[in-house]
Amino acid sequence: MGNSRKPSAPIKGQVREMKPLTAEEREQQAARMYLQKRESITTGVLFNLLHNPEILKAEMTPEDFADFAVEIADKVIEKLYFTPKEEE
Repeated sequence: MGNSRKPSAPIKGQVREMKPLTAEEREQQAARMYLQKRESITTGVLFNLLHNPEILKAEMTPEDFADFAVEIADKVIEKLYFTPKEEE
């Protein structure tokens, strides 16, 4: 019978060096991050919006709700990342 406690050979892996990103790759990565953040905020806004019983009484179409959530997400991103901070 084999001994399940005997030491096994170490796992050998490769260490890969990261190449610096090109300008185009940096742009693509920034766009991807922006879209992911926008989607995340929009989903959160829409989720919370639809849990409000009063808002559901409003005569809004699903497209109106979606537009409203995206508009809020865009404003949040603008305030967080694109509004210069006031110097004190």
